[in-house]
Amino acid sequence: MKTRSFGWLLFVLWIEAWGGTLACAQIGEPGGREYWVGAVQTGAPANPTLPFMVTLWRESGVTKGALDIPPSVGIGGAWAVELLNADITPARIDLVQASANPQSAPNQFSLVREPEGGDMATGKLLIGGSAELAARMWKVSAAEAADFMPRRPQHPLPTRPYEERRVKVPSTRAGETVEVEGVLTLPGTAGPHPAVVLVAALDVHDVDHSSMGHKPFLVLADRLARAGFATLRTQNRTPSRPGLAPATQLTIEQLGSEAAERAAWLATQQGIDPARIGLVGLNEGGTAAAVAAVAAKSPVKCLVMLAPKAMTGLDQLRAEVSEGMMREGEKPEFVAERAASMMKPYELLVAGVPGPEVISAIESEMTMQRAARRQQLGEASADVVKGLAEQQYLIINTDEFRRNLAFDPAPIFARLSQPTLAILGGKDVRFPASANAPALKTALSGQVGIEITVRIGDNLNHRLQPALSGSMDEVQEIELTIDESVLSDIIAFLSRHLGVPNSPEESSK
Repeated sequence: MKTRSFGWLLFVLWIEAWGGTLACAQIGEPGGREYWVGAVQTGAPANPTLPFMVTLWRESGVTKGALDIPPSVGIGGAWAVELLNADITPARIDLVQASANPQSAPNQFSLVREPEGGDMATGKLLIGGSAELAARMWKVSAAEAADFMPRRPQHPLPTRPYEERRVKVPSTRAGETVEVEGVLTLPGTAGPHPAVVLVAALDVHDVDHSSMGHKPFLVLADRLARAGFATLRTQNRTPSRPGLAPATQLTIEQLGSEAAERAAWLATQQGIDPARIGLVGLNEGGTAAAVAAVAAKSPVKCLVMLAPKAMTGLDQLRAEVSEGMMREGEKPEFVAERAASMMKPYELLVAGVPGPEVISAIESEMTMQRAARRQQLGEASADVVKGLAEQQYLIINTDEFRRNLAFDPAPIFARLSQPTLAILGGKDVRFPASANAPALKTALSGQVGIEITVRIGDNLNHRLQPALSGSMDEVQEIELTIDESVLSDIIAFLSRHLGVPNSPEESSK
């Protein structure tokens, strides 16, 4: 019988030791590159050998490098993480990569080439200035390197038939306005252009919404620019409390307020038609886009919600854990019992009961999980479990997280007056369609005289990729970033409502 740990539910900030989805500069044309594949001996049971690849090239007389790590069990992978330094001589290869923890020393590869000037190198990897692991590298051909990482065929090549401007965009939160980095993409045709604000999910993201090697906002901006639309995509503003996950210190309503602010800013930019602005939001960003669309001063003409959350946070978590256990073959009565135990701390948190009562519920759930998974988790004293429960409570005990758990988007959806396209994934394991789709359809059922379309892609996952199981672990293995039918639906919908009658979509793909 499979069981799930309580920590699987909690929004705990996770930073991968390898830099995860750090943004990096465009590497440029492939000519003149060298590719080295390597392996680090980790000694870990799940991944005793960690493969990696380093790409080297010359730029302005300096050797540059980028690190790739393929996804594996418990490893999200790393795509083109730029190295801080690459020193290549006939005798040695010395590489420096920034640590995921800014307080730690960088990771350093120190290898000796064998023979001198040869295509093999052995040595060590020093992680964060402390842990030392054996490592080796060997040179491979461009063809071998091309198959090392899962491919991303929808990512555009560096030469693109449109303009990309780096911009600074205002972001107001708790009365404080700062500027965040953004990219304004303008079609190659004459303006003023219809324009779209891309609204990110509830997390820390760069301008491309990079995750597990995918860049969905880069793909959307590219396709929309080729179809005649300008786009604005921005990085998410960094939360103010380090160590806490964004979902515990930022609400969907706040995301919506910031999206409305960006739409208003976009309407003032040269080359943009202020009367033809739409919103496209992904996951919680889709729900936040609806919040922005109903804002009084938001110049929004139409709305696209991609796998939005249409339930309260409590209902979403309950559906997520219940359907997860059902997929694993558990009996309905067991699922109901376990879901009730897992959800109790969240329900108490929303109800505003005293902290000790919430901690007690967390402690009970942890005790039950440890009893069922003793072989995996080991023994633990009551004091240890209580300490862990208290730590978890400190993580989730924020006003913002309580508001996210209680927030019901249905009244927002019911107030939409703009044409709306919503696309849900039939294999979405985060926002299960069995519960999410009926909630969304009911909330949108009252609009009369405007185009409201809710589409469910039976084979699509949480990120609207064509999927087998829908598991989030599968995302990084799927080559397509967004299903092509979804991209076509988005462009057709925006073309109807933002005035691009003869869309040049895919004309110069």
